[in-house]
Amino acid sequence: MTPSAPSRAPADRAGPPPRRRADERGMAESVQWAMLMPLLVACLVGIVGVCVWLAGRSAAQEAAYAGAAAAAIWDGDPAQASQAAIQVAEGSGLSDVVIVVGAQDTLTTVTVTGRVSTFLPDAFDPRVQGVASSGREPA
Repeated sequence: MTPSAPSRAPADRAGPPPRRRADERGMAESVQWAMLMPLLVACLVGIVGVCVWLAGRSAAQEAAYAGAAAAAIWDGDPAQASQAAIQVAEGSGLSDVVIVVGAQDTLTTVTVTGRVSTFLPDAFDPRVQGVASSGREPA
């Protein structure tokens, strides 16, 4: 028995695929990145903007807590509550801070409203608000 000869490809089958020229190499990847990069940058800017807003909201809430705690210590004095809230709010980077202190019989509520600094002009509402209440002993 004689060993069989290796089979050959049919005549209609072409050889290896044609090679690209050196100046065509990577063109498809470049076009893909050129189309994808603006989307990636927009997503990154949006994420940073949301993080800045969340930090501002947290600062407003912390300022409201500080005002409510000061009101509880000073028997519900609105001036002391407002001063404590302003110190915390402005120290944390909020601007255009407005403090509203509402006092009822046994409850003092402090509302802090401000604006966060953002690099996105009018992209979203940069206002934040925090509300906190504290009880006080009746006189």
